[in-house]
Amino acid sequence: MTEETTMEVAERSETATTPAQRSAAHIRVYTLAAAGTGMIPVPGLDLAGIAALQCRLVQLVAREYGVGFRENAVKTVVASLLGSAGASRLFAAPLFSLLKVVPVVGTVLSGMTLSGVAAASTYAVGKVFVQHFETGGTLLDFDAKKIAGHYAAMFDEGKLKAADFLKEKEEASLEPAAV
Repeated sequence: MTEETTMEVAERSETATTPAQRSAAHIRVYTLAAAGTGMIPVPGLDLAGIAALQCRLVQLVAREYGVGFRENAVKTVVASLLGSAGASRLFAAPLFSLLKVVPVVGTVLSGMTLSGVAAASTYAVGKVFVQHFETGGTLLDFDAKKIAGHYAAMFDEGKLKAADFLKEKEEASLEPAAV
């Protein structure tokens, strides 16, 4: 993540008063970062980067709710969520990544498609864990099968939200700087 992105999260977190509000700031930034990571032109490296972002997002959300975590536990629950709840939506992600070996056209088409899937998935992962932690859940009692429907709804919402986040970021970058 860039220094600017980290500063944006810090600013939002300072004004946010609840764990849900602070988590929403993290979700926004990591959704945008996942969209960018989907554009990495190296097959496999893009997927590894997206997975790392999603795990880090869950760690940050857990921290906001005071939920203890271990890195391996986070990796396990994110993998179980994506494996059971997100499998139907993410089945093509490795194919999109592999398509990047086709010069120019494959890289562009794959990057655009994977970018959207990565953003929607990251948004959904963040929202699912916010809901889980809001209800008193921990990483130890997370049941991916129970939450599959919520993940699917948040994935669909994430497609729209990611576009909104990108539009807001573009508009903010076009505004003249305050002097």
